[in-house]
Amino acid sequence: MLDKLTRWLFIIILIELVLGGGGRLIAVGPISLRMVLFLLAIIITGLHLLKGNKVNTKHVYLLFVFTGMLAIGTTVGLITGADKKLIWEDMKPLMFFYLLPFFGLAIKNENDTAEISKIISVSGLVMAFAFLFVLLALFTNAIKFIDFYNLADPFGEFFFRGEYSFFYKGFIYLCIGFLFVHLSYKKNRWWLLIVLLTAIILTFTRGLILAISLCYVVYYLFIKRFYVRTIIACLACGLILFYAKTIYVTISEKLYVSNSNTSTPSNYSDKLLGDREYSDNVRILQIKEVAFATTISSFVWGHGFGNGVASRPVHMEISYLEIFHKQGAIGIACWAIILLALIASYKNLSPLKSDLGDAYLLAALFVFFQSLTNQYINNPIGLGMILLSLVSLDVLSKKQ
Repeated sequence: MLDKLTRWLFIIILIELVLGGGGRLIAVGPISLRMVLFLLAIIITGLHLLKGNKVNTKHVYLLFVFTGMLAIGTTVGLITGADKKLIWEDMKPLMFFYLLPFFGLAIKNENDTAEISKIISVSGLVMAFAFLFVLLALFTNAIKFIDFYNLADPFGEFFFRGEYSFFYKGFIYLCIGFLFVHLSYKKNRWWLLIVLLTAIILTFTRGLILAISLCYVVYYLFIKRFYVRTIIACLACGLILFYAKTIYVTISEKLYVSNSNTSTPSNYSDKLLGDREYSDNVRILQIKEVAFATTISSFVWGHGFGNGVASRPVHMEISYLEIFHKQGAIGIACWAIILLALIASYKNLSPLKSDLGDAYLLAALFVFFQSLTNQYINNPIGLGMILLSLVSLDVLSKKQ
């Protein structure tokens, strides 16, 4: 009975994690469905422990490391007099890491890892089709943009690219779904990949395309050793880094001309698909503020939770910047240990399980890469995928 309850709760948590974005789509006041599911998972984990079921020793060590990092960040924040509400605001998304034992109890064998792969792939495709359907409805004026904006904006989960597109916090699973379909599907995958890739491109989000390109650099260079494809992936990264802004400005101009029925727009704005210059400047400003605030002591253990910078008192755009500012080198080291744990499990895989293992490793790496531009590893959206990969790679690396 307990095993069945664990299995069904895990599936619900997984689907909500992939489709639920930041977790505020289903909420009553401050209480979200994600919070309720988290609490239920902790209770179920406790029942397993009372029953005598054991947690993976490796996961216990990681929990100790993570708890130590949280304790240091909290202690330093309290000592420096940070607002306790802001300290909790920083800690709250990181508490999701404590689902690691629950995931370890729910994912028991290779069949479970394959099922997770299918759920992520199907959920990513559902998201892609829904996104493309909404874009088509907006383009054909079947749905008025202002009506969709008024419906979606209050959730705080959507960011709009003018009246032409939008970004949803859960869209990282379009890319993760793409990785799973490409690497673990054997049949009928190309049309699925086309759908996912079309959706990814139409989000007009440089960070997504850059992160998935970096994943393929790793895949073709270190895993498959296909050097020609590695060069292509590297070129894609370079194009995104140096020319993406220009490309989006050009597309914005074309959209403006098409919409205004004129070939010489006099009041043209190159920000129809989002203000990239402002977005870049915000990140540069935060880097400068963190660099200016860094001291010898803060370099080691940070300024503590609850202590942001002037432009971002709570959360910063770049995950690693926030981790370094608030938890110093100790915080960065904690995430490095988690990454090394992923790689260690992956290296123990047998060749027969390499395709699925590749997908899990690259899905986790995608979160790490995406966190170079946005906050994901220290947020349940991305942290959940890292936990799934940690457990699944451990399961796949076991000798049957």
